[in-house]
Amino acid sequence: MKTNITKIGLLVFLISAFMLNLTNAQVYTIGGIGQTRSNVPATARQGFKNIAALRIDMVAVGTTTGVNTPLTFNGFSVAYNGTSISDITSAKIYFSTNTSANNADVFIDNGSISGNSISFGGNYVSTQRNNYYFWLLVDIAPGAPVSNQIQIVANAVTINGISYDITTNTFTGSTNIIANTPLTGEYTVNPLVSNTGRNFSSVSNLFTAINNNGIGDGGATFIFKDDQFFVVNNPGTNANFLTAQGATATRPVLFKRSGDGNSRPTIFASDDAGTEDALFGFTGASYITIDGMNFVTTAPGSAGTYSYGVHFRSTGQAACNNNAVINCNFDFSQRRNTESAGNNIPHAVYFNATGANSIFCVANNNIISNNSVAGFPRGLAVRGNAFQRSDNNIFANNKIFDVTVSGIRIENTINTYIYGNEIGNVTLTGNISGDNGYAGIRTASATGNTYIYNNKISNVSY
Repeated sequence: MKTNITKIGLLVFLISAFMLNLTNAQVYTIGGIGQTRSNVPATARQGFKNIAALRIDMVAVGTTTGVNTPLTFNGFSVAYNGTSISDITSAKIYFSTNTSANNADVFIDNGSISGNSISFGGNYVSTQRNNYYFWLLVDIAPGAPVSNQIQIVANAVTINGISYDITTNTFTGSTNIIANTPLTGEYTVNPLVSNTGRNFSSVSNLFTAINNNGIGDGGATFIFKDDQFFVVNNPGTNANFLTAQGATATRPVLFKRSGDGNSRPTIFASDDAGTEDALFGFTGASYITIDGMNFVTTAPGSAGTYSYGVHFRSTGQAACNNNAVINCNFDFSQRRNTESAGNNIPHAVYFNATGANSIFCVANNNIISNNSVAGFPRGLAVRGNAFQRSDNNIFANNKIFDVTVSGIRIENTINTYIYGNEIGNVTLTGNISGDNGYAGIRTASATGNTYIYNNKISNVSY
């Protein structure tokens, strides 16, 4: 059985309501199915991954008089109308709770490409009512010709075994492929030198260049000038969370001090941007090393605060694997008056792979070593999720003092090594709430194969 749907307007089309009568009295009224390029980028660089190409929207209004019978999305069929389907190397489809591709965390299926058609299965099951958003993301081929166009349109969606056609006769718009000029080799980060050539005069300029250009062959090293202060403006914005596109084992990224001065380069925030702010933040980034930096709550005379020193957050689209935070200093001694609750309690270093039902949402093979932490509510943490535990992470030889929740915390992890750490003065103080696990080292839910040895813990009280 097929029901034809005619698109009305430019991007989103509504259909006259029809009913899906499901077993045990759960009734869904499908008020509209559509597709849109809203929030799809106008350009995409060669070799970049997880580029939003299309969003499929559906409204399902449900009334329940009995058992809550789910909707099952058996598959999606799309057509590639761009210049050449060889311009993409893969396609994936995700479910999102809202219209932003950044929140497309529930992985459904990898696309099967045949000719100019792409099909997805996955049998995504949901009892949700109201709005559904399905995002189709593509990886751009490194050798895709500049000015070629990416355009994907949806043909059909199968719900509870019934295929519904989606006509696309008025669908317009495409994403143009642009040249990639990745960062490679050594660069300096020095506010005393202009932002030209191979120097970045600010953290903002550096982060923008990394996000816009990605990392090229051989990787890139960014050398921060000793004895200098570096401000991070609006630390909670997505622009300040690096994706580091292109970083791999053969294209690693290193942030390090110059080593030619009396003190480490100091990173601080200009303001308090909210519960997701971080001085150095990374989203779905791997093969990153941060070595020898100084992260502080404020610069002299400044009132700015932040939640995280270094924050790696995995998503349903990309993992945070094979990273290292070593030889750094984290000082949160001038922390905010009222701390955030629950998972947004400030951390010095936080690898966060929570909340996404995806095979890509992990934080594996990371090292946190030889760091000094003072004044944070939580010192160091790695978390996986109920769908997939984070694997093979190391906490070694760190010194963590004057924390108010925990020195080291792991959750939903496996094969974790915690050794040679010194943790002292863990005291519940201030307005911390939303956490009941106060400890020098806390192993929370679903941890397995955890090796804890040769640590020194003192003065834990609450």
